[in-house]
Formats: sequence, structure tokens, C-alpha cells
Amino acid sequence: SLVSGVGFPNTPCQGLPMPTMWAAWDPAHPRLGQCPPGEDADAADAGDGYELPYWSRTWQGYEERFRADYVFEPLGISVTQAPKAESKGAAASTDPGVTGTTVWDAAVVLAGYMAQWREDLSSTQTRSMAMPAWLPAERVIEIGAGTGLAGLSAMAAGAVLGSVVLTDLPALVPLLEKNIKANRGVLKANLHRVTAKPFVWGPAVPLAPDGRPFDLIIGADICYRESMVDPLLSTLLATMGSARHTADDDPIIDGLESRSPHALLALGLEHCPSAVERLFRALKADGLSIDMAPPEAFHPEYTSPHTVCIVHVYRA
Repeated sequence: SLVSGVGFPNTPCQGLPMPTMWAAWDPAHPRLGQCPPGEDADAADAGDGYELPYWSRTWQGYEERFRADYVFEPLGISVTQAPKAESKGAAASTDPGVTGTTVWDAAVVLAGYMAQWREDLSSTQTRSMAMPAWLPAERVIEIGAGTGLAGLSAMAAGAVLGSVVLTDLPALVPLLEKNIKANRGVLKANLHRVTAKPFVWGPAVPLAPDGRPFDLIIGADICYRESMVDPLLSTLLATMGSARHTADDDPIIDGLESRSPHALLALGLEHCPSAVERLFRALKADGLSIDMAPPEAFHPEYTSPHTVCIVHVYRA
């Protein structure tokens, strides 16, 4: 299972706005990206210690992996990958690997997780493990959006009451705009509520189209190099605010409204698990809480427990 497999304690969280089986990340037992007990680390590093899901982007040939349109069937979202013009622009930017012009496994896992929200939102019964209590959100930002699969999925799943802003490096904005338009048939009346904007990670606080703070930050596979940790950390702290207290001990958020935003991140553990661990430790040091999604919260088909984790970051 995800929780036991990556070494996080399978204990209920207390007093949190999430399903009780989400387990708090324990910095004393991080084990991000390591093999579950009993598995051979060398074999796992070689890709033989665990089985990737059939849909994994790793299995695809070059054309399908990097060039062909990708369709996420549960929501009908289709995104274009690596058009020539956008690829050249990205290669000249701070993304020399052109990683933002293709779909990665973590984005598929996050899209699958959010696809379950549509059923939950239409149900009169109790919510499933996948549906957080703080949804639907009013203003959503996807950081490091790449093709925009995660942000488009959030809107298509019906979990957004207001706007979704897909953000990435300036060179990738034309690709995001193209993918928004390509999904007009899926988004329908909500098409105008999805926009693409350039945003370079750092201390600047991004604001929604209505000029107010975002209440949900999403991101997929956005921490895959050590060099990304500091700018990503800066962005998350700026967007989520730094907590302080008034004389009456009522928490307020610097520069934001009184309610701190939530962040929902799907992070790949294959590329650089040490970077993910360092990010988690830094977020914890600033007083933020980090909860790990249990296996029951994932889409039954679009899950990859050895290589992708989903975390909820918030200020309790």
C-alpha cells in the first residue's frame, strides 16, 4: 500500500479537514522513493523491483510519449504535447529539458484522483476518501502546469466554483492556451473560467482573476530536481502565507485572507526523492502540515503507489 510502502505511519489525523485515513508525513521516517520492506533496492532502481501500471508513460514509444495528443479518458480531457514552436521556446527558457511539453505519470495520477470528485459532487451520500471536505474550491491555480492536464481535470470534475488559472514559464503559455481551447467540448460553459498565465516561481504572490488569493494550489511532478526546491518552496509559502498571531491569538495570514489556501500535489518519486523530502522538511519547518493520501483515495486504475504520492499541504 502507499502509506506502508513508502514508510509513513498509518495513523489517523486528528482535527483536520480531510478524511481520517490520510496519514501525516513523519520526517523521522521519510523513506520517499525507497523500496517497501522485503524488496531489493537495486532491482527496484533498475525498474524490476516493482511493476509500473500498464498506462505508465514510461512504457510509451517516442511518438506517443512525446508527440501525440494525450487523452485522459475518464474525463475526456485531451492535451497536445510538444508542438514544435512551444518546444523551441521552452528549450530556450529555464526548462532546457522541455519537461513541460509532455504528460508525466504524476499528472495522470492527479487527474485520476480528481476524476472521482465528479461522482462525489453528484452524490447525495457521504463523500469518498478522494473528496476533501474543503471542496469545491472557488479559485484554483495550477503551478508548473505544463500541458495543463491537472488544472483542466479539476474544472472538468466540477470541483471549481470560480476560476482555474494554469501557470508555467512564459514560453509554455501558448501550449496551455491551445489545450484550453481544445477542450471546449468538455468544459462547455466553463471554458471562459479557465485561463493561462505566465508565472515564474518565487516570492511574488499570484492572485486570481478577481484579484483575490487562490484557495487551492495544485501541481503535478513539480519537484524532480534539487535545484527546483528553493523556488518551489518560495512559491508555496508566498501563496499559502506565513502564519502569525494577533494579541488575541487568532491566526491570520500575512498578505492573504484569514483562511489559508490548501495545496494538493502529486509528486513523482522516481526522479529525485531527496528533493521531495527536502521540500517536505522545509514546509514543516514553516509550520505547514503535510498529509499523505492512502491507497483508498486513489483512482482504482490510475494509481502508481511506488512512484507517485499525493499530498495535502495546509496550515492547521
